[in-house]
Amino acid sequence: NEYKSYLRMSAFTKPKRSSEELRCDIEKYYGLKIVEEKKLESYDDTMFLIRLSDGEKAIAKYFNPYLMTSDVLGHVVKVLKNLKEINIPKPIDNLKMSPITHITYDTGDSGKMFGCDLVVSTFVEGEMLGQQKQSLDFWYTLGKTVGSMSLMLSKMDVGNFHRNHPWDPILARQTLEENKKYYPQNEIPSLKFEEITRVHREMVEKLAHYPKQYVHGDVNENNIIVPTIPGESRVGIIDFNDLTVSYRLFEIAHTLAYILCKQSFDYKVIKSLYAGYSSVIKLDAAEEDLIYDAIIVRLALSSTIGSKSKILDPDNVYVRECADEIITNLETLVSQGRKTFYSQFFQ
Repeated sequence: NEYKSYLRMSAFTKPKRSSEELRCDIEKYYGLKIVEEKKLESYDDTMFLIRLSDGEKAIAKYFNPYLMTSDVLGHVVKVLKNLKEINIPKPIDNLKMSPITHITYDTGDSGKMFGCDLVVSTFVEGEMLGQQKQSLDFWYTLGKTVGSMSLMLSKMDVGNFHRNHPWDPILARQTLEENKKYYPQNEIPSLKFEEITRVHREMVEKLAHYPKQYVHGDVNENNIIVPTIPGESRVGIIDFNDLTVSYRLFEIAHTLAYILCKQSFDYKVIKSLYAGYSSVIKLDAAEEDLIYDAIIVRLALSSTIGSKSKILDPDNVYVRECADEIITNLETLVSQGRKTFYSQFFQ
């Protein structure tokens, strides 16, 4: 009841926990000792890479319960357990308590208390991709991993899973409309807000006859793990917090959107990535014709939420840098146009 009474967070409030508080939380709630921790860059959660006293690496993530309920987490855990053979992290098996722990903390602002949730999962041995330069073979392997993940997700029963999530690609128009005043129109003069909502509406209508499945939805440079074990060629994918039920197109389109931005519009990179994906999943011509639209809408959504988050969380340097970068790249992509994109992509 105390925890529930403190759920005053909005969808864009980031939990604030220090390294010292993390060590106390992990020992108090899980009976585990941390010997080393590193805070990771993140958008709307607070995340640490930790090493436990038994030598095992793990990720400890504090997240906003507005975005992640116990029901949603149950689906995330189910997905992780089924995907672990393609080098995606699985929940720690030796936890004696539920993987999710409710925490309340003092914000230091006139006695205000907030609630957040903590979950711990094992970690793929490797390092985050970030802005590292990689060979075309790596990008092919990443594409193949995304395809394998999407194929496996398509075979899983989603049950009655539903969440009203701001990053849900099907609900993008709704999220955009609710946050219209934050859309950085002056910085993206080539793309009017009304055009985004029109493109999204028509895209979803065209996809309506395709089956839905689980979608990770956020395969970006900070959720991709580059292996460091000699002889290991698999690529890891982490952070399923944005898990939704949607169309398979969005999985690869969102991945292409983020990698295209981070790799300075190097079309050789995204062509290799898409070739790897296509070795597992063949999108039909109608789906391929919507890749550009899906990328535009995703970057417009990221620009809008990023601009809002800069106002709500001005001290979050990561959010500010990401938002500014995406805004610049979206304007570039729209200025180039659909024809140029596809001539480069399928050349």
